This record gives sequence, structure tokens and C-alpha cells, in this order.
Amino acid sequence: INAEYGEFGNRRNGGLCEQSPALRPAWFPIRPKVRAHGVWLLSNRRQHMDIVDQILTDLDTRSSEDRFAEVQQRTRQHRRSHGCWAYTEDDGTIMGSIARTLQPERVLELGSACGYTACHLGASSKQVDTVEGDPEHVKLARENLARAGLADVVTVHEGDFEHVLCQLPDRGYDLAFFDGYTPDLAILKGLRAKLREGGVLITSNLSLDHAEGEARRDLEDPTKWATRSLTTDVAVSVVVNSVA
Repeated sequence: INAEYGEFGNRRNGGLCEQSPALRPAWFPIRPKVRAHGVWLLSNRRQHMDIVDQILTDLDTRSSEDRFAEVQQRTRQHRRSHGCWAYTEDDGTIMGSIARTLQPERVLELGSACGYTACHLGASSKQVDTVEGDPEHVKLARENLARAGLADVVTVHEGDFEHVLCQLPDRGYDLAFFDGYTPDLAILKGLRAKLREGGVLITSNLSLDHAEGEARRDLEDPTKWATRSLTTDVAVSVVVNSVA
């Protein structure tokens, strides 16, 4: 996720109204300053798209102050010395904003790097599972999370994405963030199975998809997801059907 997100975040329709508390999932709180179109009806694609619009609406009202800037700096220093893919753009503050909007019970992240985004997710969530394949990154992520006082909230799992996904509960997550090297179809299917229907997936690095855009095509399949492409790299999706 990068700074382009803000540009796309301003391209929304007006005429918003309060979401009906009777029809939204219990884990999705609506505070007075947070608005959404209509109501949450899991059988209605338009309403799934409205949840995406709500996330973007609230995103613009959030402070850009980064409470975990030191973790970002340590990650960047590590990347320069390690020569790895532990990039940190604006993904931390953006994911933190989304987590504050959704107030999820449980979050799943694929691609921990050194724990920067996991810190932001953990600050507004009850439980986070984050997965990382690089042992050095796992060690640094755990250290950074401990320094931030989030070791009891965020669990760092070491291993291959698909292998770890198989060990996690189906339909157990309200929010997921993919920050690896472009998801393949198996990963997207696995993430959809882990999210509750109506759960939110943020997918980054879609511009790295060298399989003729199959990841983006899957995310744009209306039988599976309700998706808005924010940039060439990033998409926000809501699960329409976790088993399609």
C-alpha cells in the first residue's frame, strides 16, 4: 500500500446514511462519526461495496501520525543491510486506520516482515495472527511487537503461507491483509475460507502479478468478492461467499 491510496480514497459518492445496527455483524461497531450507505445485507453485492466505501470514508478522517514510526525506521535500516523485501510504505498507518474503523475481533496478516504493520493492526484488534517465512524477520517482528507491548495480542507464525493457513481456523477472521509477493489463486482461496462472510481483505502488490492478472480477476469475481481497486497495486475486498 502506498501514498496513492489517499488519491483513490477521495473518489467516493455522497449521500451517505447511518448503517442499521440491527443488520450488521455484532463485531462491526459504528461510531457516530463513521457513516455507511444503507445496511449490511450479506446477500446484496451493493451493500458489500458500501462497506468498502465506508472504510474509505473513514480513512480520510484519520490522523496520519505514525505511533510506530520507530519500527518503520528499524525495518528500513534492516532492509538496507539485509537486501530483502521488507518494504514499509504507508501500509502501517493505513491498516491501522482500517482496523480502528472495523474494530475486528481477529485479524490475519500474510507477510509480517519486521512487524511494522502488525503493530498497527494489533493496536486496534483483540487478536492478530501474522505469518512470515523469513526466520530473521520472525525474530525481529517478535522483538518489535514485544517493545510495543503487543506480544500478547499478536502471534507471529513462522512458515510458508499455505502451510500455516491450513492450521488456522476457517471463517475465523474479520480482517485480513496480504502483503506478500502477489497472491496466487490458492492463497486467495485460502484467505477467503479464513474470513467470515462479510469479512474484509486488503490485497497489496497486485502489480507484481505476472500470471496475466489472475489474482485481480479472482478478486473481481462477483460470486466471491465485492472489490474496489484502489491503485494498480492495492484492492479492498469484502467476502461475498467464502466457499464459492
